[in-house]
Amino acid sequence: MVIGSKELANRYLKRAGYGHEISEGCNGCTIYSSTGGILIWIGKFDWTIGEQEILLHELTHLIFDTLGKVDVKYSTANNEAFCYYLGYIFRQVWKKLAKLHHSKKKKRKNAK
Repeated sequence: MVIGSKELANRYLKRAGYGHEISEGCNGCTIYSSTGGILIWIGKFDWTIGEQEILLHELTHLIFDTLGKVDVKYSTANNEAFCYYLGYIFRQVWKKLAKLHHSKKKKRKNAK
């Protein structure tokens, strides 16, 4: 996951050999490499509801793609797989974002 400018994300994508660039006009996107890698990019994340919505939107792409790769097709009959996976992935990403946020707050506090 990359949080930052399109330029930062595009440098990472090039260095990692994704063969894609983030197009103009989006606030987040999910990009797949030919080798199976997945990158989620979000322009910024300051904990607003709009940014949380972008995060959930991109995680949903990730989950649909991952479930599709193991031939689990989403339907109302099996939506629990999607729901549990979304909860799990969201929790893991949220923990990392919270740790990053706490670290940034601590640095700002120590800089005063």
